[in-house]
Amino acid sequence: MTNPTMVPTYLREFSKDVGTKKDITSFSIVCSCGEMNFEVLRVKIEPEKEKAPFLSLGYHFARQDKNGEYYNQYFTFFGIPVGRRRYLKECMLEPDVVKAKCLHCGKEITLFHSRKHGYDGIALRNQSSIFTYKPDQDLEFYRARKNCHIIVAVRQDLPYAELEEELGEEMTPDLYADLFGEIMIKSLSEDGKIRTIAAFETR
Repeated sequence: MTNPTMVPTYLREFSKDVGTKKDITSFSIVCSCGEMNFEVLRVKIEPEKEKAPFLSLGYHFARQDKNGEYYNQYFTFFGIPVGRRRYLKECMLEPDVVKAKCLHCGKEITLFHSRKHGYDGIALRNQSSIFTYKPDQDLEFYRARKNCHIIVAVRQDLPYAELEEELGEEMTPDLYADLFGEIMIKSLSEDGKIRTIAAFETR
């Protein structure tokens, strides 16, 4: 199965200079006005409100007790349980979101949203979660880069047939491009240096 482009559908109208090498597709971002200079915005992530137990490296899983209450079970590096902390249901988490804001017209382009894009954002969208996420209109952003060109690279290393078997008739070439397993967002600054702004594994 071949696909004419592995650029995710939500970024195709903003993509330029597309190139593919093995399972990685890279492209530059261009605004609909033709501008290629952007500032990059990332969502502010609130710090965890609980302190990890002593000897724990913060490595934990959310689990449910016999009363239906959720808690975080912490472990040492060697997998030994060292304590638990109650998970507050009223706590709302921020999704990972990265945007490009055009320096010419001000248009904002969402480069990645962890609740909407990639394998987890799409294939798992109908599965329930114990976590509650803030709505997009309540998210706060900070400026991660102030003036740069943007290069995006996505990795899709699962065979089309494997995802087709998993998703059935829902599977299409466009959906295959959207179910990427990793996305890397990089900046190209005026000094010619390429720097990684953010990278996310989505499965």
